Parts: sequence; C-alpha cells; structure tokens
Amino acid sequence: MLDRFANGMPRTTAEDAIAEPGEPWTATDTPGPGKPPPARHFLLGARNGETLFVWYESGGIARFLHVALFAREGSGWRFVGHVADGTAERICTRLKQNDSSVYDRFW
Repeated sequence: MLDRFANGMPRTTAEDAIAEPGEPWTATDTPGPGKPPPARHFLLGARNGETLFVWYESGGIARFLHVALFAREGSGWRFVGHVADGTAERICTRLKQNDSSVYDRFW
C-alpha cells in the first residue's frame, strides 16, 4: 500500500498489515468470527520531499491515532519515528515539541 506514496517502501506482512480505506478492520478488542482483519486502518499518507508521513488508526480496548515517519535513504525509505496519541491535535503538538525539524518538513 505504501508504494502509492513512495517507491521503495518495504512490503508489509500479515502481522503489520494496515487496512485500506473502506476495507474491514478490527476497531475493537473483540474481533468477529473467522480470520480477523487488520487491527490498523489507513487514514492519510503524505510526502514532502524526502519525508513520508503515514497516518493510521489502531483498534483495541482504546483506539489511537498514529503517525509513522520515514526518510529517504538511497533508493528506499528508512523508518525514523512513530508518534501515537488519542487526537490528531496532540500528535501534531508532540511532533512540534519533540522534533520541530520533522514538523516543519510536513507543515
């Protein structure tokens, strides 16, 4: 899925799968019968030059928003960080407080 934003992204496995928009995903800690869908749900991907931001939501007892950050490295992408919180506003505040250079590259 991430290849649509940036060529050279690593392929995902079943354990780290993120459901595409509109696809089923496990939003609670009680999956239905059969093979459970991914516990993560893709929200937004954005690329600004050499920085890639992937916003997604995770299910469970508490639902969280996440941002995975990647940086261009040669012909591929390297994972550089992850922020999770209950609201997008708090994630943006944490990004700005903890690493203003990452925040500035996106905003």
